[in-house]
Amino acid sequence: MLIYDKNTGTTRGTCGTGAGGISVSTYIPTAAPRERDGYLIPAGREAGSATPLAEVAAGVLYVALALGQDTVSQPEYKKYRATHPDQGLMGDQNVRRRFQTWNNALRAAGLSAREMNRDYRGLNEGDLVIWLAHWLRHYRHAGRGLVQATRLEYKAWVEANPKAPSEQLVAEHGFTQLRELAARMEQSMGVLPTTKPLAGYGRAKGQAAQMATDLAA
Repeated sequence: MLIYDKNTGTTRGTCGTGAGGISVSTYIPTAAPRERDGYLIPAGREAGSATPLAEVAAGVLYVALALGQDTVSQPEYKKYRATHPDQGLMGDQNVRRRFQTWNNALRAAGLSAREMNRDYRGLNEGDLVIWLAHWLRHYRHAGRGLVQATRLEYKAWVEANPKAPSEQLVAEHGFTQLRELAARMEQSMGVLPTTKPLAGYGRAKGQAAQMATDLAA
């Protein structure tokens, strides 16, 4: 019988000598099995400031009130912070990380949540989960061993799969939560649901540019 010892990377063959039933072991050197392709979901929360969430939300509310609006977009917040460096506002990317999405930050501040990424209408959160499940599934035959399934990894995958929703769009809906749901789907289903193409793929940017031109005319 052959027994693989993962600690030594060897295979041990055992056989009886027939003399008193004493077992004799012989070690046959063999290469350790190749690490299986797959992915790892990073554990723990993203590193960030220890500033209380209520204080972060108050900063978002302050900017909206300063602009005289009932809400504030992430670019508007970023611009205001850049022009008022003395007010100690947290960076827009850190705000979004603390709340997972910008809309969550707006809700926490008691402001109206805006619909983001209008060029990508037609995809709901369930559709995003399916896209992420396909992203995770590709690691099983990527030939890279075990890979940390991070946002940067997803962003790189999107560059090779331009029909997939952008990393920014997924982040607006909560990347961590959607990735967790996608991992459950990927691990429980042999055949994944078909991905839904982005509405107006290949035309959205051109339409947006034309709309801007029409508005400026």
